[in-house]
Amino acid sequence: MSKIKKFFKNEFDHILTSRLEQMKYELQEEVKTLEKAYENTKSQFIWEKLELKRQELANVSARLAEKRTKNDR
Repeated sequence: MSKIKKFFKNEFDHILTSRLEQMKYELQEEVKTLEKAYENTKSQFIWEKLELKRQELANVSARLAEKRTKNDR
């Protein structure tokens, strides 16, 4: 692979990994907030939203782990 292509591939990988890390952090914060809100209200709506955010967090975490594993090779 040419040096230019490799450079852009590495930059893209770095940007994607950084964005996934940012999304993971934001989702973790949202989950914490929703957990506190649910504890206070026991609202079904908040519970459903919390479950969706947990699923999103699991998906982002899996993509990030896959990306890191792929980059380590």
